[in-house]
Amino acid sequence: MADEKKKGKIRAARLDKSERLQRVFWLLADGREHSTWEIVGLKVAAVNSAIAELKADGVNDLTIRHRHRDGGNWYQMQRDAKFYQWRRVLQEQAAELRRA
Repeated sequence: MADEKKKGKIRAARLDKSERLQRVFWLLADGREHSTWEIVGLKVAAVNSAIAELKADGVNDLTIRHRHRDGGNWYQMQRDAKFYQWRRVLQEQAAELRRA
């Protein structure tokens, strides 16, 4: 039998359970491009990992475009149906916390 590496899935946190991912989500929610440095400014050290978790199939399923420009990395979240679904969930979660 050939020794093949299996392509694994990342162990992504759910957006509604992770303050770290929520900080990145709300930064990208404006639909504009944001640099790695802006995300690091949110105290998110592993930017590529956070973006991969937000994009993870079957977990958060967000569409985030990544491109290299001006010697840096830039990220832009697409405001599609999944974005609006997560936004509603997070807004309801915040409202519930305010009522408690």
